[in-house]
Amino acid sequence: MLATLSVQVTCAASIHNVSDDVVFGCGAGRPTDVRSGVQIVDFLRSDVINALMAEPTTRERAYRLRCYPSARQRRALGRLFGASRFVWNWALARRTSAYQVDQTRLNGVSLSREFTGLRQAAETHWLAEQPREPFNQVLRDQERAFQNFFARRARYPRFRRRGGHESVRFTLDQRRAQVERVATPRWALVDLPGLGSVKLRRSEALQGRLRSVTLSRDGAGRYFASICADRVPQAVGPEPEREVIGIDLGLRDLAVVSDGERVRTLRAPKALKLKLTRLRRYQRRQSRQLAAQMRAQGLDPDKPCPKGVRLGMSRRRGRMCARIARLHGRIGDLRRDALHRVSTALVAEARILVLEDLNVQAFRAADATEAFAGRWAMGPSGSCAGRSATRRSGPGGR
Repeated sequence: MLATLSVQVTCAASIHNVSDDVVFGCGAGRPTDVRSGVQIVDFLRSDVINALMAEPTTRERAYRLRCYPSARQRRALGRLFGASRFVWNWALARRTSAYQVDQTRLNGVSLSREFTGLRQAAETHWLAEQPREPFNQVLRDQERAFQNFFARRARYPRFRRRGGHESVRFTLDQRRAQVERVATPRWALVDLPGLGSVKLRRSEALQGRLRSVTLSRDGAGRYFASICADRVPQAVGPEPEREVIGIDLGLRDLAVVSDGERVRTLRAPKALKLKLTRLRRYQRRQSRQLAAQMRAQGLDPDKPCPKGVRLGMSRRRGRMCARIARLHGRIGDLRRDALHRVSTALVAEARILVLEDLNVQAFRAADATEAFAGRWAMGPSGSCAGRSATRRSGPGGR
């Protein structure tokens, strides 16, 4: 009886490679390897099989912390955000124009060489005043975006504009400690080039090897730091109560969970409905202010704003935009907190989670369109009069 073994196992501590064909029999013959057949079988049973079946002891994760930069650091971050946006748009324009002229596909290496000359030019000397690492990360991000586009996983990259969410990423040097993990019981510090020591609100212990940090600013003006780490010890959770549960994502409710015996509904937070109602009210007010501004500049509010035309911003509309941005931030925080609570409870409840593979966003869009059409087409008594008969036309109508 003959058997051929070819095993390769990668472990966290070492690599075991048995790539040679080991032929051994059940008789008196000896195997061709220096070890006997019994020794090889014992090796496979004790080391390789355990390595295959053992759960990982470390993992990769990210820490998202609230960031509180000083006034000087906020000004420096504003300049760095603008410079990163300029580099992204410059690289995208170079790629697009080169392909349109002679079908040349520029890659990240060639753009990095051109960017070195761009920093030394007299017109863009201000780029040399900023640290180089965030610009390298921008070029890498764009290279990955084009790889996803050519693999048909994403659409063609777009130019970035001012406002909204902005971010820059720094790679942490492993030869020195750039992150002071426990500056105080509640704060941590990260030392970044061009910014100095930035305060981070520490909500948990920063474990593992910290690889990179991304500083971002949302539409509400809040700053966050996302720290990527590996070699984080794997936490041992409690033993799940059930083997498997099924999760059905809903449109009216968050989800419906069933374990085969009982069915329960997971509802969205009550505060979310109130905030969404307030958001619709603010956005209607903003729409009326925008229409008034378009009429003041001689434009038709029923048509899209022409490309290249910049609308004036009054103080009242600016305050409304800031209020909407802050409300968007609270809604996002509320949704993330609810999803974290639900997912943590479900993972602790069962070993296997079964979810449906459906495009819930498409169902939600179709349901909203149908509900909107039915609301304005049919009246309260079922007639076709409805509220649209009494509603005045125009963006400012009530």
